[in-house]
Amino acid sequence: MLFEKIEEYIKTHDKQIYTLDDVMAYQECLPANRKRKFDMIVRRASPEHIIESTPGRSGGTKCNLKLTKDGFKATIGYSIKQTQQTHGIIYGFWLKYVPNTFKVGRTCDWARRKKNYSGFNTPGEMIVVRSVGDMRKTEERLLKMLNAYPDVERTPFGNEWFTTTADQATIDDMIRAFLTS
Repeated sequence: MLFEKIEEYIKTHDKQIYTLDDVMAYQECLPANRKRKFDMIVRRASPEHIIESTPGRSGGTKCNLKLTKDGFKATIGYSIKQTQQTHGIIYGFWLKYVPNTFKVGRTCDWARRKKNYSGFNTPGEMIVVRSVGDMRKTEERLLKMLNAYPDVERTPFGNEWFTTTADQATIDDMIRAFLTS
């Protein structure tokens, strides 16, 4: 079913060369994730699938990528396989350089994922790194709990980034208790 969706997309957008913009549009990625998406594709794609890659600056606005049709299919297909995986890791950390701000998220590979955090979102003290049976449902419930907590507010960075007026220990204990329940 999902691979049929890729074929349908390719039929309606038939090209010989697909760009990073095509991948981001297909996957409905936010512009803020451009650099991360670029890095992931370059790291995982076969060299014969990449026609051109321009890393750009740290903000990712200038990075660009040109893929063959097979490269586009492989990139989308790999992402589909990743999204079908349920077990994984829930993580949370305090930002090193932004006071009273923390992030929670999910991943299949924490060692790889943490390499993507740098600059303002450099991890400081860890809240939790815990293996769970269903990372999507667990993350969804965790985010719902955090959004309902009166001393926690989402930031403009995204729905997994929060600021708080509560002390760090209270937030740490709340998240850890939630994940052990």
